[in-house]
Amino acid sequence: MLNTRNKILTTSLVAMAAHVSGAYAADEAPAAQAAAKAADNGNVAEVIVTATKRSTSLLKTPLAVTALSGAALDDAHVKNLEDMTHLSPSFQATSQGDHAVLLLTMRGIGNDGAKTEQADPEVSVYVDGVYSPRAEGATALLYDMDRVEVMRGPQGTLWGRNSTAGAVNMVSAKPKFGMTEGSAEITLGNYNRTGTRFMYNLPVSDTFALRVAYAGESHNGYVDYQQPPNTPGLDKNAFITSGDKYNAQDQKALRLSAAWQPTGNLRTDLSFETFRDDGTPSMNLNQEPRPGEKLWSALIQIAPYLHRKVDTIRTRTDWNVNQDIDLAFIAGAQRTDGAMQFDARGGYTVPTSNTTGGVLRNTRINAEHYTNASAELNLKSSGKKTVDWLVGAYVFHEKAAIRLDQPAWSGTQVGYGCTTCGWPALTQNSFVQPNQDVKSHALFTQDTWNVSDTFRITGGLRKTWDEKHNRGGVNFYCPTTQPANGKPCLPITPQDDPRNVGFVPNPSVIGPDGKPALNNDGQQKWSKPTWLLKADYDVTKDIMAYASVSTGYKSGVLTDGGVHTEPETLTSYELGAKGKLMGGKVTWATSIYYADFKGYQISVPTTFPNGASFLLTANAKGATAKGIEGELTARLTPVDTLNLAMSLQRTEMDTLLTADPNNSSYNTLPGPNGSKVRDLKGNELPHAPHFSLNVGYQHHFNLDSGARISPRINAHYETASWLDVFNDGAPDRQKAYTRSDFTVRYKPAGDKHWQVEAFVQNLENKDIKTTVNIVNLPPAASDRPVWQAMYLAPRTYGVRLTADF
Repeated sequence: MLNTRNKILTTSLVAMAAHVSGAYAADEAPAAQAAAKAADNGNVAEVIVTATKRSTSLLKTPLAVTALSGAALDDAHVKNLEDMTHLSPSFQATSQGDHAVLLLTMRGIGNDGAKTEQADPEVSVYVDGVYSPRAEGATALLYDMDRVEVMRGPQGTLWGRNSTAGAVNMVSAKPKFGMTEGSAEITLGNYNRTGTRFMYNLPVSDTFALRVAYAGESHNGYVDYQQPPNTPGLDKNAFITSGDKYNAQDQKALRLSAAWQPTGNLRTDLSFETFRDDGTPSMNLNQEPRPGEKLWSALIQIAPYLHRKVDTIRTRTDWNVNQDIDLAFIAGAQRTDGAMQFDARGGYTVPTSNTTGGVLRNTRINAEHYTNASAELNLKSSGKKTVDWLVGAYVFHEKAAIRLDQPAWSGTQVGYGCTTCGWPALTQNSFVQPNQDVKSHALFTQDTWNVSDTFRITGGLRKTWDEKHNRGGVNFYCPTTQPANGKPCLPITPQDDPRNVGFVPNPSVIGPDGKPALNNDGQQKWSKPTWLLKADYDVTKDIMAYASVSTGYKSGVLTDGGVHTEPETLTSYELGAKGKLMGGKVTWATSIYYADFKGYQISVPTTFPNGASFLLTANAKGATAKGIEGELTARLTPVDTLNLAMSLQRTEMDTLLTADPNNSSYNTLPGPNGSKVRDLKGNELPHAPHFSLNVGYQHHFNLDSGARISPRINAHYETASWLDVFNDGAPDRQKAYTRSDFTVRYKPAGDKHWQVEAFVQNLENKDIKTTVNIVNLPPAASDRPVWQAMYLAPRTYGVRLTADF
């Protein structure tokens, strides 16, 4: 439940929404109405989007955007944001098991370190126009959606925070007036998968309607537990061999929505959504399994758990003030609470006794609490004018608190405090950050001059003010023996105060003055204007071309010791065209882009002389991303549909001097205090394959009985890509692969309102790496480390039954 402060804030936001009297859902309702009116006449259905904060046809929106309707998501068996990546060009999503979070990359630009409160993402996520700082809580199950819009390239002028690479806006289905309807579905599959979904729409009156939607997804873990070795004297009870496995899913979400439309020019939507995640984190697996073991298995000593709860309130009010002016108020408040535990070493080696043969480390989030609220007010011209104008104001506030422990042992959990196990293998850490505060506010405008019926010029400007505070945070550590008395460090428990079990502030944490910092206290303010200039032209009534130049900005970051990194900025250039052919049977879009980043923020692990290792956000001198994208949808016949999405891209880092934690032989340049570092200039950014291609094909077999059988295949191909910025050879790289999903759906004849579907995902059963981890602690070494990785799910299959009522 939301705490008292957030209840007050939420109530205030709702009251403000009600006060901004009057509104027809000018941005949401037309989209749904247009989709409903699209007749199956053999043409590609028109898609209405709100990427420009106005309702426009996708083909008339001068922006690189992929829009998928709820029906298209259902056809492609999309159940989460990771599934979306195979339907949109230049879009990647990776799960990070050590914090159980989802990280997004677009056009090769992302930040794999944006999994804690210390780093910001490059791709912003919105639900119904409300910013969600963490993708894992943002309608994670993609249930009861009207559409999803994936906007590529900087979106800072209109969409604001952390959208330097792009933005994703998920638009939920809204309550409908004058129509009682519902649907339910159940899915059963391998790994004991069970999925349930339900929706019911109830018009209470001509002016008030309710809608309830529920989704639940669960499956057993993909990672089998390896049996402990038959080593004399080794306690087999120290190993986990049963219970919940890693890479399990157990997620549930419920959304309650209400719509009030007292007049034709006023509408307010209000929703409450609750999400629960009780699955398990993903596991780092040895890329080269030990003899006799499977890839999808691990020798585990730390039982997994994950508990995350996200409660969100969102509201939107639209008011058609008069025939010339529309006003919109969008606001939301969210509370996230969580805890998790993860075997950070993943059984990289086999213990040789209870106290020797490798390091065991537990990454454990004892508690995390995030609360945020945001509000936007925009005023815009209504209808098409000589100048279509929009002005707005935005405010965002987030408070974060986290306690993360990393207890360590030698061999098994019996082997703590070992002083002969190799320095600094058993350094323990406890990161305590009780109060981090982020505030952001902005003013913005975007105006389009309709020079003629076929030519338009758009200009946009946004000024953003950001402020971050850290208070009371300390990086505690215990280096094998307690600094105060020389006694062995005891493995820290969630109930321990680090100061009471021999932990002290880590002297390797350096403050702004260059001296050891006893805490992470700090504050910093930044501000930056960003702008957009765009021209678009109707080459014919069916083809539009556009050119744009825009800038982006992401605020600086407060890191350990109160040190801050500078903001990241970019300038992006783009040429694009889109349109339809053959009377609407084919729609297409293409774009060419070049993005030049300055002060590119990237999280790199830093190991200090005493062995402590921290993931810190640093500023590279810059980075570049360039490429070509294309999309095509074709109704080849009334019963055949083809979808294509293609991307060619290149990325390159500019200068960043840092120590390579994966392979010290690359560290050949002199660093501070006699250390050695390397320059990452020229390296490619992670998750940026040079070429990718998505192909979807669906055919309807109309049987003589009137029933229909519809097979569909989606295939994704991409060339090799690096998995971290160090580009450290084959283990650090995902080789080229093809991954296919296949479904076949049966719909009976007549007015029977049910259908059944069989599906297979990852038909080839490919092992596709998403992130890498390297272990060079004893008995491994820097010249012969153990490389691990996380992977996309193996082959899954099942059946789904859906009924409408």
